[in-house]
Amino acid sequence: MTPFRQNSIADSFNRAAATYEQYACVQKKTAEHLAELLPEAQKVQKILETGCGTGFYSKILSDTFPQAQIFSLDISYNMLITATRRFNSLENVHLFTADAEQLPINPDITFDLITSNGVIQWFADMENAIRRFRQHLKPGGTLLVSFFGNQTLEELA
Repeated sequence: MTPFRQNSIADSFNRAAATYEQYACVQKKTAEHLAELLPEAQKVQKILETGCGTGFYSKILSDTFPQAQIFSLDISYNMLITATRRFNSLENVHLFTADAEQLPINPDITFDLITSNGVIQWFADMENAIRRFRQHLKPGGTLLVSFFGNQTLEELA
């Protein structure tokens, strides 16, 4: 993602953080659907969630995998602040401000599950980002994402 595009997206989500949840009906439904597709809990010890937003899906992950360490990142700092309010304790959830498309993670770090809800459609180069995700996936791990197509939510325009 170009720095200008990255800053523009981050600014938009920073402005929307306080009210985002009340309009995120589709995002909540896709998070609930992703939850139905999650792998067996005993197989998952380390999770990377990209684009955690207000933490709705992060909470599902935390409840489903209480033994796992969850690394959730978002490009919007304000979204992360909102997400922290969702958890009584952040013992197994670690929140970071970062550009998921660039995935600024040590190449040696791998995850049992890499997941994302409604985020990768924002990427300038989705194919390259998916390749990066794959490099951080443990053998036998799961990549589970949802993304919106060109005409998703068009009725809101």
